[in-house]
Amino acid sequence: MANFKNTTPMVKVTLDETLKANGLTRNKIAVEGKIRPATLSDICNGRTEAIKYSTLLKIIEVMNGLTGKQFKITDIVTVEYKEEDSNQAALYVAERPNSEGSEES
Repeated sequence: MANFKNTTPMVKVTLDETLKANGLTRNKIAVEGKIRPATLSDICNGRTEAIKYSTLLKIIEVMNGLTGKQFKITDIVTVEYKEEDSNQAALYVAERPNSEGSEES
């Protein structure tokens, strides 16, 4: 059994790589999904502390619609384990909102 005591889970955003591999752009996702371009930029550049569940689902829905494929959240973000003494900040996925109709950040 692996020892995870000295590791910290870190979320790695892989959205840009997935978009490029499928001939898509951030702008196309923003326009089609009505997502602020700045929000996508912040997500892709690691400048956010949290990503709304609804935003992840909207990105996936748009990617599915534009490509005819079925993407998963793991095509956008993955978890890697880093040593605890790493000075890198963790990016955590926000909990799913309890109320319906919440707006994008």
